Formats: sequence, C-alpha cells, structure tokens
Amino acid sequence: MSIKRIIILLLISLAGILVFRKAILREVTKKWEKESLVYETDDFKIEMAMNLSKGCAKRGIDFYGDTIMIYNFKLNDILLFLTQKNINSSEFSNSAKIPPKGFNFSYYPKDSTVNYKLNKTEILDKLSGEFNFKYHYDSVQMREYVAKLVDKEKLNKKKVGEKIGKFRLGKDYIEFMGNDLDGVFRAFNFSVNGQVFQNNIKDSQFYSFKVPSVKRDEILTYFDKKLGIEFNEKEIMTEIFIVDFE
Repeated sequence: MSIKRIIILLLISLAGILVFRKAILREVTKKWEKESLVYETDDFKIEMAMNLSKGCAKRGIDFYGDTIMIYNFKLNDILLFLTQKNINSSEFSNSAKIPPKGFNFSYYPKDSTVNYKLNKTEILDKLSGEFNFKYHYDSVQMREYVAKLVDKEKLNKKKVGEKIGKFRLGKDYIEFMGNDLDGVFRAFNFSVNGQVFQNNIKDSQFYSFKVPSVKRDEILTYFDKKLGIEFNEKEIMTEIFIVDFE
C-alpha cells in the first residue's frame, strides 16, 4: 500500500472519529436538558433547552458550517451572541426576571447558505414570545477611548513569548494572560460596562498583566503609568440593543 493511500485512509478515519465524538457529546448533552423550545421553518430549525448538568458542565459554542450549538449560556448571553452585541452595546431592564439557569441553544439551517444572521429577527421574535421580553434598537452617544502608544519600553516589560489568549475578570480587577492588544481591548468592551476602547496601536506581540481596578479613571491611569499607553477621548454614535423583560 502506498504512503499516499495510507495518509488518505488515516485522514478519513480521523474525520470519522471526530464526527462520532461530536455525535456522542450531543447525545450525552441531551440527557442533561429540559426541553424549552423547538421552532422550525422552511429555512431553519432552532432548539432551546434548559441545561441541567451539574459539576464541571460543558460550556461553549460549536460551529459546523452555518450550524451553531451553544452550551450552557444564560439567556441574555445567547441574545448578545445572536445580535452580535456586547455589554457596552446592549441594555437589559428588569434583569432580575432573566432565567438564572443556563440554556443549550441550537440553530440548524436547511440550506448551507442560510446563516443565522439572515433569520436573526425571526429568531428573536420567537424567543421574545417564549421568554416574555420585548426588544428594540436605538442609537446612543457614547464616549470612546482611542489607544496610542507613547512608551514602548514600559509595554515591553509585560511582554510574554507565547499566545495564551485568556483573561480573568474579578470584582475589582481584570487580568490578561498572553493576549495581543486587540484581545485586551476587546475583552474590556465585552466584559467591563462603560469602558469602550478602540485600539489604534499596530503591534503583534503578546502580553500578561493585571489591572487592579475596573473603574474608568484607574484603568486609564494603569495603562499610562504601567504600559505606556494613553487615550484620546471622542464621542461616537452607536447602535444599542435594548431588552425589557416583563
């Protein structure tokens, strides 16, 4: 048997193992669910179920082409994913009424080109009826902080040799582990309310550091004193996704 044929057989076997593993994972996960919603149209199907798993529960998002499977996320986080919004481009009122449990959400297109974004409004309308909330979009003015590097030597002191790409958000700190600067500012925009940053620094290195506050002025001071990064402020108009739970 030729080496080329052996390689082809190995690749086919590996692909089969991965598909089988995903199928088993999905079947096991279904046993940890309490069905909440099934909705089907000519173009797509969505399923949503409360996640009942305990201990170290699976949590994440899987993509297979335009098929999406979200595991163990709260309803508000699923809504942010579907609308491509973050904590600084959304607003939730009556948040105490958001279901406290995590949900598993799946989107299955019936055609390879039917991405969930094309059906976003219909999906949101269905979820709003199921979970008793109203939603709309509005334009608001926000203050954005545009980063500029003024002292490369300070930043180099925080440089690490490899990309880890993790961050940890605490009550009064945010810690970065092997992130590039785009990842750092993206983490703020998705995780720390009111801190909207734009990165204009062209840099491909990775950094680890801990900002000992999540307050605006103290964040800006840390970047200036410890990282050699200053910010220009500007007012921007941005679209905000507003959700009111009834």
